[in-house]
Amino acid sequence: MSSEIQTSIQDSFEPIGWDAHDFVRYVPEILQNPLKEACQNFLFLCNQQLKLLHERNYHAEQLVGIRSAMIDKLLLHILETIEPEVRQKTSHRGPGVTLVAQGGYGRSEMNVYSDIDIVFLYSTKKGAYIETLTEKVLYLLWDLELEVGHATRTLADCKKMFQEDSTVLTALLDVRLLYGNESLFLELKKTLADYLKSSSNQQKTIQAKLDERKKRIAKYGGSVFVLEPNVKEGAGTLRDLQLLLWMAKIKGQKATYQDLIQNGYLDEDEEKKLVMARNFLWRIRNELHFLAERKADALTFQHQEVVAQKLGFKDSVDGILGVEQFMQTYYSLAYDVYTITDKVLRKMKAGGFGFHQLIQKITTRKIDDIFRIVEGQLSIKNRQVFIDFPVSMMRLFSHMQEKGLALHPETRDHVRSLVSTVNDDFRNNPENIKIFRAILNSYSNLGDVLMAMHETHFLDAWMPEFKKLRCRVQHDVYHIYTIDTHSIFAVNELSKLVRGDYDAKFPFYKEALQAVVHPELLTLGLFLHDIGKGEGGNHSVKGAVIARKITERLQYSQAEADAVDFLIQSHLIMPHLSQRRDLDDPELIIKFARSMGTMDNLNMLFLLTWGDIRAVGPEAWTDWKDVLLQKLYKRTHEVITKGEFSKEKTIERIARVKETIMSQFGDKYPKEDSQRFLSVMPPRYFFANEDRDIEKHFLMFEKSKTEKLVSDHRELGEFNLKEITIYTLNAPHVFSVITGVMLAHGINIIHADIFQTTHGYVLVILDVTFPVSRNSVGQQFESVQKALGDVLLGQTKIADLIDKQKIPDYLSKKPVQKANSKVVLDNDVSAYYTVIDVYAHDRLGLLYDIARVLNEHGCFIGLSKISTKVEQVTDVFYVKDIFGKKITAADKIKIIKNALQKVIDSQEEIKFSRSLSGKHF
Repeated sequence: MSSEIQTSIQDSFEPIGWDAHDFVRYVPEILQNPLKEACQNFLFLCNQQLKLLHERNYHAEQLVGIRSAMIDKLLLHILETIEPEVRQKTSHRGPGVTLVAQGGYGRSEMNVYSDIDIVFLYSTKKGAYIETLTEKVLYLLWDLELEVGHATRTLADCKKMFQEDSTVLTALLDVRLLYGNESLFLELKKTLADYLKSSSNQQKTIQAKLDERKKRIAKYGGSVFVLEPNVKEGAGTLRDLQLLLWMAKIKGQKATYQDLIQNGYLDEDEEKKLVMARNFLWRIRNELHFLAERKADALTFQHQEVVAQKLGFKDSVDGILGVEQFMQTYYSLAYDVYTITDKVLRKMKAGGFGFHQLIQKITTRKIDDIFRIVEGQLSIKNRQVFIDFPVSMMRLFSHMQEKGLALHPETRDHVRSLVSTVNDDFRNNPENIKIFRAILNSYSNLGDVLMAMHETHFLDAWMPEFKKLRCRVQHDVYHIYTIDTHSIFAVNELSKLVRGDYDAKFPFYKEALQAVVHPELLTLGLFLHDIGKGEGGNHSVKGAVIARKITERLQYSQAEADAVDFLIQSHLIMPHLSQRRDLDDPELIIKFARSMGTMDNLNMLFLLTWGDIRAVGPEAWTDWKDVLLQKLYKRTHEVITKGEFSKEKTIERIARVKETIMSQFGDKYPKEDSQRFLSVMPPRYFFANEDRDIEKHFLMFEKSKTEKLVSDHRELGEFNLKEITIYTLNAPHVFSVITGVMLAHGINIIHADIFQTTHGYVLVILDVTFPVSRNSVGQQFESVQKALGDVLLGQTKIADLIDKQKIPDYLSKKPVQKANSKVVLDNDVSAYYTVIDVYAHDRLGLLYDIARVLNEHGCFIGLSKISTKVEQVTDVFYVKDIFGKKITAADKIKIIKNALQKVIDSQEEIKFSRSLSGKHF
């Protein structure tokens, strides 16, 4: 459409005096133009006005009806214009076409860019009239850039198709006559109704819809709590809301939510929740459509913040982002829809199959006077027992844990309906407290029990402090699950460890778990480790304060409460130290060992860290994090066990290592050469390397007498990593050159150890991942060796090597979430190094740029640890100045910090022509 036409329509907008309930008053005037131009003008004005009404927060339920009415008017005008022309052209004398709206359009529930789902219904044999008419109508609709779902059928066609395909049947449940023969339309409705009068057809269709729902939910993430939910097809979304009404129609019943109340499927509170959720989801879907200017149903990460702002969600004073409040609202409402839909579908299915109650009786096994096993699930005698014997509600979960059974759906409904009875008297009841603590003291099935408590809302009532975490999100692509779900999943990791699920993969963690003295302190600490999120400030400190109220109510002793407090306040320490600090620094290990106090504290914090990281999401736990965490644990364990809490002990250890190496070397190598090698290596070297590696490095040391560059590579066992070792003459630019060569070859550096000898050489040990390539790792390494030699010898410029791998900007991946950047220099962490922490958005070539800047400012890197969480880089560099000292001058620190900040904030990105395994080289 031309800009002149758009301006003309817009200018006529206000004088028309738009009324949402009588929007067609201006239509005759606009539709006097030639057909295509008239339709374009009409659609433009409709979309503009719909957007205005949407931005004015007009009720979503009315907006979807208005959009449907607009399309009605458009289609009627098109048919009234085209049909007589086609009839005359084809000399058709028989009955005309009947146009029927179906699906969402048939219900008059169209979002802004929803498909126009229509059926061209006819009673005679298909001929030139039908073919020409449908072709002209559809081509015009496509020219107008409308999404059209269409079919051309006779009544017999419709009957055949809905008998074979339940999706066709459900679309036809929502038909509405738009144009043509009313008697033919009514006959279509009667044909479908007659088919569904048969109980067998009803049962067949109901089962098909249940199966279809199961597959649909699996396709769209399998849970309400997916990072980027589909608001139409996902669990607890518009499709679930509509499914309830379809099921009622299939059963021959009236189909509104009020009718579902009348038929005993819903109560009034549930009906209000469904209506609220439906309007909220319609509002979101309209917003997504306007943002994309087309049909778009995925609430993507990029759109969540925009939609939240559009819907009026603002950041709170206690630090909760508006987008996090928005997504918490979304998940809460979607979860309500999901659970209510489950409940109603069970009732509808049970009501339709006469033998259901008989099956229940046959499969029921009595546990005691209150509890039963029904259909392999834990149940109760009746709902009244929870009222007469309140403690039986807590005992229900104890039985669930003991017997390893899921709760029967009806029992879940009973608990959910009676959580209001869980009051202060219930929470302070000594027997309830005793049972709950016993549940926490056993790892078996504990995750399943906590999840059942949470899903029935029992946990909200029993532990009100946890309720605020329900459906709360952290708006980043790293944390896949909501905080409440993450907390329960973390505990469930311990349950799976005990059950044997991880015997092959995590035997070391299971051994540590068996050494824990008080399981309930570990499980409670792990369960509550994020309880302080959303309180503002340090969530570990805030969480410990909240947890203290809980442990007091649960009658834990002071020492037990202190242990839970310790776990919550310390739960971020081991990830930080293992992933961002030098684990070969004896003083750091000693300091951490002192902070643990006891071996039990170390065991519990080790397992809490493992469970916490694994429960973040499928990509959070890596083999490399496993290596680092175990390394920190084992070294701390050794210090605590042997009592080596002083620096003097570490000096003795270095001497012992040297003696051991000399003994192992024996007569294999000249004693003078061996001693020379050991004397030039820095003290940290002897803590960072195993004996077998030291021998390999000695051989490289010997080889360097005749070669300027010595390098090697090897597999790092089960961790899918490779190690590249380089021994060469030392120079300020060596590490930046190495990172540049790795960058040019698409090799991702995970960890770098740099050991500067006292005689002018440097030993660089890299843990890396190689890119996917047709060439073997060996062949790729040969290319790396050659490139290193060429650059270090001045035969090739590193910039030229990198430039060869660039690709055009339009092929580069756009960031999902822009991470905040920050540079921190710390002289307290290490006794010998200035530690630089870099937080930045990930991009190709970032590590090379950082190394280059540090080199330009006279910084020698002794250790680099690389960590990337999706788009967020958190790297650390241990550096010294050219004199081998810490960087302490304030002006020098400021210059380095500003230079690093400038390079990490740069928008320029090196882009590669090959497939890379990672970005951040």
